[in-house]
Amino acid sequence: MNILIMGPAGAGKGTMSERIIAEYDIPHISTGDMLRENVRNETPLGLEAKTYM
Repeated sequence: MNILIMGPAGAGKGTMSERIIAEYDIPHISTGDMLRENVRNETPLGLEAKTYM
């Protein structure tokens, strides 16, 4: 099962993700979390992403 949840900040994406994870026991991948971690660690990807964030 592949599910993509998109929307603006505060739309409930995280809340819905938590419910889906709990109900179906599937892995959760957050590209936002990955990008923020790269920005925090100042990786090449993070430095480029920071210009857009």
